Order: sequence, then C-alpha cells, then structure tokens
Amino acid sequence: MFQRQLELSKIIIEKSIFLLGPRQTGKSTLLRHALGDCLYLDLLAPALFRQLASHPEQLIHIVGASQIPIVIDEIQLLPELLNVVHQLIESDKNFRFVLTGSSARKLRSKGVNLLGGRARMHRLFPLTTQELKSDSNFRDWKILLERGGLPSILESNSPTDDLEAYVTLYLKEEIRSEPIARSLPEFSRFLTKTQSSSVSKILFI
Repeated sequence: MFQRQLELSKIIIEKSIFLLGPRQTGKSTLLRHALGDCLYLDLLAPALFRQLASHPEQLIHIVGASQIPIVIDEIQLLPELLNVVHQLIESDKNFRFVLTGSSARKLRSKGVNLLGGRARMHRLFPLTTQELKSDSNFRDWKILLERGGLPSILESNSPTDDLEAYVTLYLKEEIRSEPIARSLPEFSRFLTKTQSSSVSKILFI
C-alpha cells in the first residue's frame, strides 16, 4: 500500500486549500487518512449533489459552526458552491476548507470564483520515488515505467485493462469535453499507438 506524503493536517491549520490532481492520484484516499476528523462532503453522492445544486446556500446549514476541516470532494462538479465557500471563509468563524478537483483549468475556464487568494493551491501528482519506497513490496521499477505512477494502476491485478479504461475516460472527460486537441480521432490513434510502451509516461509522469 503506497502512502501519499502531503501533510494536509499541517497545511490546513494556516489556510483553506484547493487540492488538485489527475483522476486516481489518490486525493480522496489521502484526505480520509490524513485529516482524520473532518466534515466530508462528496459531490458524487447523488442526494447531496441534488440538494446543493438546487440550493447552494444549503452549504451554510450543513457546515453549521464546524471547527473541523470541511472537505468538498469534486468541487468542479458544482463550482457555484465556491461563492458560498468564499462567504464562509470571510466570516469570523475560522472555517477551513479542502476543495478537491481534477483540473484547475476546468474551474478557470468556467470563470468561477477561485477565492481570490483565500485558499492555497496544492497539486497531487502521481507517486514520487519517496512514496514508492513506502511500500516495502515494491521492487520492480520497470513496472513504474510501463504503467505510470497512478496508485490504482500500479496496484491493479489487470493493469492493461485499467490503463485502457483510464485513457478512454481521459479522452472523454479531458479532451472531448474541451477544445484541447484539434482532432480527437488523430489524438486517439496517437494514444493507441503509444499505449503499449509509453502512454503511461506521457500522461502520468
């Protein structure tokens, strides 16, 4: 089991943060282990998403007078919440937020409130060398070159299938939904040609 080494419990004492990084780098897992006692709001939960999508101000009532860190996971799904987060940070109640997302570009492109310096930006990249050493069972560095540094792929029993699924999701969510590549078919063929040997390095390292 790989251990991410971003010391969130120390960082969050000073200021709220955005924790950004590619999908499956372990943001949610890190939060659950590093913060311990926190108010965890997962926007992938349908009921919570519907509640806050229709009435973002409900976040004020959910948070209450909480003195523990407040995690809002997948903030890019509901960027309208950032106005409410801004309001809460500006209050005198010393709220601390951890706001996770897969892309700062997505948030900026929507012209949303990025809190004007009231929250620091931290990025979680694929596993570092030091983090790889945290798993005493990891010895084959060739695997890292073949699969890339995503924990879920490195620990998978079917890494090829999982990597293909990840690339498909990457094409759909990160490329097709935004005008990043001029030609999606050509970009897809490029990934297919390189996937067997180096796509993991291109995307993740």
